[in-house]
Amino acid sequence: GTDSLPAWQRMEIYSQSYWRRLFGVLHEEFPMLYRLFGQEGFDRLLAVPYIVRYPPASWSLSRLATHFTKWVDAEYQGDDNVLVQACADLDWACREIFVAQEHPRPDLSNGEALLAQKIALQPFVKLLELPGHYLHFRKALLEHPPEYWHEADFPKLEKGRLFYFVLYRGGSCALEWQELSHEAYLLLRAIEEGYTIDEACDRVTLDGIEEQVAFWLQEWLIRNWLHFQL
Repeated sequence: GTDSLPAWQRMEIYSQSYWRRLFGVLHEEFPMLYRLFGQEGFDRLLAVPYIVRYPPASWSLSRLATHFTKWVDAEYQGDDNVLVQACADLDWACREIFVAQEHPRPDLSNGEALLAQKIALQPFVKLLELPGHYLHFRKALLEHPPEYWHEADFPKLEKGRLFYFVLYRGGSCALEWQELSHEAYLLLRAIEEGYTIDEACDRVTLDGIEEQVAFWLQEWLIRNWLHFQL
């Protein structure tokens, strides 16, 4: 056992074990990046510099990755920074959705009052604007363990335009997503920023799609994406 080792060797073993534990948390929080970089690359290029910049603030490691997407945006300098940022944002959004709370549903009995009421997105609903179809890309990556990608070609990433997504926690706590039109994304973003439905509709160019907007709002309320601001 380690008790027979000199104190400095025991400390080194404990230190290595602690670092591996930190790395393991980040591997789990960012499965896309872990597969893209591999363990050695992920730990050297992402995990070590991130942990040095943002060491754990408490004994609980559940919030270790809280600043990771911000760190990638500010510090990561690789030529693939757009890809890395998009994957980090998506992985973190998926993680946050599972631990977010849920507020009571709005009362739908008074439609007129609902339009003027301050509402917000449920905490388990996340909006993402991404430079590629990273949801399909993520699904294909995660279908195989990290070791598979050591030799295999990465999945094809559909890109060339901006994609707008809403991610949310569905039934049985399953991660669900939907691709949005630009107008629907902007409308949800305005609601997220604290505008009433009436105000949000005024801020977004909706010419010719008013009936579609009414359908969207009905769908979002039924799906429980919205709640009254507390």
